[in-house]
Amino acid sequence: MGFLDFFKRKRNWANLDKFLDRPSSSGVNVNETVALGIPAVYACVRVLAESIASLPLITYERFPNGDKQRATGFSLYPILHDQPNPIMTSLELRELLMGHLCLRGNSYCLIERDAGAVVALWPLHPDRVTVEVDGRELLYIYQSDGKEEKYRMEDILHIRGMSSDGMIGYSPLALLRDSFGHAKALSAYSANFFKNGASPGGILSTPNALKPEALANLRKAWAEGHQGKGNHHRVAILDGDLKWQSVGISPEDSQMIESQIFCR
Repeated sequence: MGFLDFFKRKRNWANLDKFLDRPSSSGVNVNETVALGIPAVYACVRVLAESIASLPLITYERFPNGDKQRATGFSLYPILHDQPNPIMTSLELRELLMGHLCLRGNSYCLIERDAGAVVALWPLHPDRVTVEVDGRELLYIYQSDGKEEKYRMEDILHIRGMSSDGMIGYSPLALLRDSFGHAKALSAYSANFFKNGASPGGILSTPNALKPEALANLRKAWAEGHQGKGNHHRVAILDGDLKWQSVGISPEDSQMIESQIFCR
C-alpha cells in the first residue's frame, strides 16, 4: 500500500452529512435548525462561538532578544484583528466559523488575494463543500448557485474538528442525529401533551342519574366555588351521594416529562 492509499480509500466518504437525508430513529429529520432548537445544543454552541469570537486575535513580531510587540504593520493584522472582509468584523467571522465547527466539524474560508497578497477571508458553507485528494494535496469543491468551483489547498482556510483521517472532521450533526432527533421528538410530544391533554384534575361521581339541567348547575357551582386563584384549596362540601376522585398524571407521562431534563 502506497503512502497516499490511506487517504484515497476515504475519497468516497467525503461528507458525513449525507446521512442527514434520511430520518433519525425517532422519525425526525435532523438539520441545523432542528439541532439549534434544542436548548442544550443552542446554549453549548452559543457559549463556544461567542467565547472564541471574543478572544483577541493579534499578530506579533518577535525580536532576536526574545521580546515581542504587536505587528500592526503586518498585512494580515487588520484582516485578522479588525475586518476579514468588507461585510463582516473579525468577531462575526470567528463566531460563524466556530458555529460551523460545532455542528458540522469543519469550517472553511476562501482566501482572496490581490497580486499575491491576502486581502480578504470569505466564509464558505460546509454543506456545500466536498473535499477530495488530488495527488499530495486536497482539492476543495464548492457548490454555489448551481455552479461548481474548485480550489487548491492554498486558497482555503480549513479548520477541522476531530477527524479519523486528517482530511475532514466528523460532523456532529450526522453522528449525533439520533440523539438530536430523540430530543426533538420528546419536546414535540410533551408540547402536544399539554396542548391537547384532556385529563381533568378530578371527577365528581354519583350513583344517581342527573338530568342535563342538574348536571350543568353542578358543574357551574363547582367551578364558581373552586376555580380560580382565590378559590384554590377551599373546603368542598359534597351532598347527594357525590364523591370526589382526584385524577393525576400517569407514571408514563410523568417519566416522559422528567426525561426532558436531560435535553435542557
